[in-house]
Amino acid sequence: MLIGCTRSEATGRHQSVYQYSNILDIPRRTMTTMEEYRDLQEKFVANHTGTSVLEISVVLSVPVVSVFLRRALLLAFHIHAQFSLGESSVRRIFMIDFLCLVLPTLLSATTHSESLYFLFSSVLVVASGSIILQCYRIPSLSWKYAKTRVKDFPAIEINDRFQFISNFKAYTLIGTVISILAVDFTVFPRRFCKTETYGTGLMDAGVGLFIVSNAVVSPEARNKMTQGQNRFSQVYKSIISSLPLLVLGLARVITTKGVNYQEHATEYGTHWNFFFTLAAVKILASILSFVLSVLYWKFVVISLCVVHQYLLTYRGLSQYIIQGIDGHGGRHGILDSNREGIISSVGYFIMYLFGVEIGRLVFKKERKTVSDYMNLLGVLVISAASLFTVLPYLTQIEPISRRFTNVPYVIWMIGICLQLMASYLLIDLIFLFLKSLQNKKEKGIKEDKILYSLIDAVNYNGMILVL
Repeated sequence: MLIGCTRSEATGRHQSVYQYSNILDIPRRTMTTMEEYRDLQEKFVANHTGTSVLEISVVLSVPVVSVFLRRALLLAFHIHAQFSLGESSVRRIFMIDFLCLVLPTLLSATTHSESLYFLFSSVLVVASGSIILQCYRIPSLSWKYAKTRVKDFPAIEINDRFQFISNFKAYTLIGTVISILAVDFTVFPRRFCKTETYGTGLMDAGVGLFIVSNAVVSPEARNKMTQGQNRFSQVYKSIISSLPLLVLGLARVITTKGVNYQEHATEYGTHWNFFFTLAAVKILASILSFVLSVLYWKFVVISLCVVHQYLLTYRGLSQYIIQGIDGHGGRHGILDSNREGIISSVGYFIMYLFGVEIGRLVFKKERKTVSDYMNLLGVLVISAASLFTVLPYLTQIEPISRRFTNVPYVIWMIGICLQLMASYLLIDLIFLFLKSLQNKKEKGIKEDKILYSLIDAVNYNGMILVL
């Protein structure tokens, strides 16, 4: 009891601590133990229901218009030669990259989350206005010439290094880092946190995007699993390469237990974490590649979707995840204590297989003309639209749940991935057309590496960035 207070007053004060406190603004004078502080931290990141699918799509589209803005500004600088973008301008390029690529994404997930649609529209309008203005200022541009370029555009051979896959991967990493660092603070909206059981939050989307973005560029997706050596050797190497993930998973368990860091047990379980999930998915994919050719993985995906959702909905697997083996949410034994992480790995594995199929679609043939990429864009758009059309009907069976990684969650994730990849590819095509209007010789790969310094750096140092 607090000194000088009645029991009811003391109870009321403690209740106010739990009601109004959070990690950044906790009235320390009413805190009696570190356990109480830890309990507040756990409550701060738990029991959330998320937001709408539409809002998550808009948040994830802010990076798309950010890339649009950045490339529009670089186009303006290139046309008017206002300053050099050579090797000596690394700091200037980095500043442009941060202001255009990172800052809008950071604002959309933190301080400007309440004005999200305004932020998205503002960046889009500025980028579009810049492009329109520059088109009018191209000396050699005429409507007749523009119409001719539109007609000839599909047949143009591609010399540029298209960036849509790199952008997709890089922004998955950037968004992951921002969310992980911001989630413990009040500036990060609670509706963007991982949901408790059902719902759609930004961080729910983040883990799925991370899985799919790695699958899209995996050796299986690029058909590199059977080149140069036998399958057994490749599977063995893949399993060995999973050991660092297992080590990181164990290290996280030890450190969180050692420093008494808050644990959200219903996320993955008592000991399980996302590193173990990544390792499990990678090992399962390696074993499957040894047993079955990648050509037949699509049938495995369909079968696993049906079986996984059937067990969740009709055989009590969902109830087991929520209630545990004792029926009261307890955790008894190593398997029951980590039931969320173990069972959700099946759903993440399904997502990985979907990602491999997307990667095979992207990399299955060498695309040499604009027409080839326009056809790919059409497939991505139609596929994404189809999945989002089906999604509301699937949620009638069971709502979207990252905790279960059920089929509605998997379909939602694949739909978002296709949407983002299509958007980034559209930007590549738009600026390729604008370059063709300039009627100037391209500078080639060296220029692209300079212009995409931050994106390339993020992709090259992905694991270090996340850690």
